[in-house]
Parts: sequence; structure tokens; C-alpha cells
Amino acid sequence: METTLLIVLVAIWIGFALLAASYGEKRNFGYAPTLIVSLIFSPLLGFLIAAITAPKAKPEKKKPEWKKHRERGDKAAYKNKSLEAVDAYQDSMYHLENDYPKLSVKEETRRISEIAELQRKIDALK
Repeated sequence: METTLLIVLVAIWIGFALLAASYGEKRNFGYAPTLIVSLIFSPLLGFLIAAITAPKAKPEKKKPEWKKHRERGDKAAYKNKSLEAVDAYQDSMYHLENDYPKLSVKEETRRISEIAELQRKIDALK
């Protein structure tokens, strides 16, 4: 009876420690340190230590190079700066042609259509 109760209590302890660690994974303290503190001292202490640390910063989504050049070209074309627009569109095409070696069929189709659209814009500006 006592052994069964001890096993149940240890399982509950480990369960709460894992819950605290999963919360700590989203914080600067991290998963492993929170789990260690929770297992050795207390799941409540592990949770509290993780809670007082700052949340992890989300990675900044970086705009692809080809989109930056395309936007620059669109702005130049809007301002009737044809040479600048053509240059920007050509830079965009360069990145589309060289920066994406392994794409899915759907992504490759989109890449090819973007290149064709950029070429049409260049031809219209020349």
C-alpha cells in the first residue's frame, strides 16, 4: 500500500515537473533548467523561477531579398523612374533565379510565375 502511494506521488511530482518545464521552455530560463529545479526542489519552485524570467524573443521574420527589390522597383515605376525600376526588377529576378535551389513543385511554379511577371514589367518599362 505504501509503495503504491509512493509511486503515485512520484508520478504526480514528475508530471508537475514536466508541466513546469514545458512552461519554462517558452521563457529565457529554458526547459532543462526548469525541469531540473522542478525535479530536485519542487515543481512549484521551478514554475516560479521560470515565471519571473522574461519570455523568449520571437524570431523576426525576414522579408526575402527578391521582395525587397520588387517593392523598390514598384515604387520607382510609380515615380516614373524607369531605369531605377528596371534595375530593381532585375535584382529581384537575380535573387529569384539564384537563391532558391530546392523548392516544392508549388513553390517552383510560383517562383517561375514571379520571374515571368518581372520580365513583363521590365519589357514594359524599356
